[in-house]
Amino acid sequence: AEFVTRLYRTFMDREPEKAGFDYWMNILQNGGSREDVFAGFINSNEWADVCLKAGIVSGGKGEPSFKKVPSDKIIAFAERLYTTCLGRQAEPEGLQYWSYSLANVQVSGTQAAYGFFFSDEFINAKYDNSEYVKRLYRTFMNREPEKEGYDYWMNKINKEGMDREEVFYGFADSAEFAEKCLDAGIVRK
Repeated sequence: AEFVTRLYRTFMDREPEKAGFDYWMNILQNGGSREDVFAGFINSNEWADVCLKAGIVSGGKGEPSFKKVPSDKIIAFAERLYTTCLGRQAEPEGLQYWSYSLANVQVSGTQAAYGFFFSDEFINAKYDNSEYVKRLYRTFMNREPEKEGYDYWMNKINKEGMDREEVFYGFADSAEFAEKCLDAGIVRK
């Protein structure tokens, strides 16, 4: 009983209602494990709602009962993926998809950027390593590269043989990109 009550308080920030409490107690009393009950909370729609309101990833399979409307900053973040990575304006449907996905924590900033940099459209453009690194700077940091940083990444690719995906994650894991995601109000990873 204490375990179930604590799960409600921890995950749902409320006291258990009788029907829910009885449901989970019945599972425990009939051979279900604490892990099963824990998973039930993580995979619940209510937990998905709590997480979406807080702007965090739920870690479960529940579906929130509402959708967040993307802020202007989230829309600008999504637009920048089109203009800096793909070099074109966003089509309305695509912009809406990425903006809502970011606002509703269905994808992180890193996952969205990955979707652009490793899309058929980007790959088929056949950018050389220099242009690849420049586009990473523009997309992740919203600026042109400084000489030292540019030289560092070009050396990693051209001399040390680092592949593009590793370089991508070097940018995605940067403090500068973390700040951009925080400013936009999205999850970075």
